[in-house]
Amino acid sequence: MAIQRLNLDLTPDQFHRLEETLRSHRIVPEGLAWRLVRVTQDSRHHHVRFLVTLDAGEPGELPPELPDPRLPVRRPKGRSVVVVGAGPAGLMAAISLVERGITPRIVEQGAPFPHRHALSRSLRVFGKLEAAPAMTCGLGGAGTYSDGKLFTRKASVHVRRALGLLAWFGQDASILVEAHPHVGSNRLPRLIDRIREYLEENGARFFFHTRVTGLLVRDGRVTGVTIESGEKIEGEAVVLAPGNSARSLFEALHRQRVRMASKPFAVGMRVEHPRALIDSVQLGRSAGHPACGAARYSFAFSNLPRAVYSFCMCPGGYVIPTPPEPDHLAVNGMSHSTRSSPFSNAAVVAAVSPEDWPELGDSPLGGIEFQRRLEHLAFKAGGGTYHAPAQRLTDFLAGRVSATLPDASYHPGLTPADLTAILPPPVIAALKAGIERADRRIRGYLSDQAVAIGLETLTSTPLRILRDAGGFSPSHPGLFPCGEGSGWAGGITSSAADGLACGEQVALWLGIR
Repeated sequence: MAIQRLNLDLTPDQFHRLEETLRSHRIVPEGLAWRLVRVTQDSRHHHVRFLVTLDAGEPGELPPELPDPRLPVRRPKGRSVVVVGAGPAGLMAAISLVERGITPRIVEQGAPFPHRHALSRSLRVFGKLEAAPAMTCGLGGAGTYSDGKLFTRKASVHVRRALGLLAWFGQDASILVEAHPHVGSNRLPRLIDRIREYLEENGARFFFHTRVTGLLVRDGRVTGVTIESGEKIEGEAVVLAPGNSARSLFEALHRQRVRMASKPFAVGMRVEHPRALIDSVQLGRSAGHPACGAARYSFAFSNLPRAVYSFCMCPGGYVIPTPPEPDHLAVNGMSHSTRSSPFSNAAVVAAVSPEDWPELGDSPLGGIEFQRRLEHLAFKAGGGTYHAPAQRLTDFLAGRVSATLPDASYHPGLTPADLTAILPPPVIAALKAGIERADRRIRGYLSDQAVAIGLETLTSTPLRILRDAGGFSPSHPGLFPCGEGSGWAGGITSSAADGLACGEQVALWLGIR
């Protein structure tokens, strides 16, 4: 019997009891096996449906639920490449390299697990910043503590392979099935650690707690990096995947005349609601149904004086501190795999560009200084600790400090403050207009139970390290910028895909096919 592909439109009850639904309605008769191919939850118009694609066929005929996407690892060729950063881009670049017999030397300024967990908990729960900022630096990169959302609008062979590798190392077939897959910050570290173990088994070497201070350049090509201790880590090329908070490294690269350019990004705040409110608004009568989980929302308004959009929505999640350096405060969202927190949050941000910091000149580092100014103001407004400045969303629109604040998920604590006194006036005007429009689309969004928490500044890196068609820097051959930090991706999956492609380009550049 040939494998049959079936497309179904199911209610939450039918999807929750999927096996029973398939058998009782003889969609898949007894004796046949089935595999999920795609699941999309459609919550438009408060009428929840599950759009399900599955394959059915004789037992043993269906492809495995979790195929192994790893390629055979070639014997080491005595060649090595330095990889800066152990986030998704750096780790996937390293996988590409070991598959081609090239030994990666992975340099990461943050900590491995479990040390990184201890450092991040100290900041996230107690507001104590120790060593390199653990929420943005360390094994797995900044995305480790931000829900583990794997959705991307990009489609390519590298995206498909990146998702396959993430599913394999996480032993989680749902990553390949769900339209909006996520791992959860409680499960993502184990996935990342399995990648580390795989790389080390195949000859890769990790250098943790190691800050890169510059590039080694010999005979007109990059051959390694210098580190804070003054030592050198050498290779035949350098993959640059440092994440978007590697500010001192960007400054060092600029001094070495690595070609880079400013690029637009966005700033704003985290808006947190009671989860029950968002679930009710988005899911209607299906709110609370076990098949539906915590509800998502998104909006984007490009026809305002500047674009305003929601970003990195964490249903059933938490707001967390993610300062990229001491005495600065930025916030982000996080959720576990169950998304069971009583709160839901998302960034609400407005676009900014070099026109917003003309006093900083045309330096590609201008966006970083712009971020720093806002983060230092947020730090001071929170009281000089990692308490976050916050106000009720209704008070934000009115431009007044809240007399009281609702319960919130942010553990270090909130300090009543006027965010309109921290963010630039054009950004404030755009955010207010966007929130009013969001309330017309998501009824009840503008609520005094919603709290605006500041600030969200790390939506993406404010610069791009330039690269040519071969993937390497036009000013520094042998330097291969990739991932979110270098300005070439946004999010875990697109960064991982860019890392895979980058590893292939490095091998080609070295003459290894």
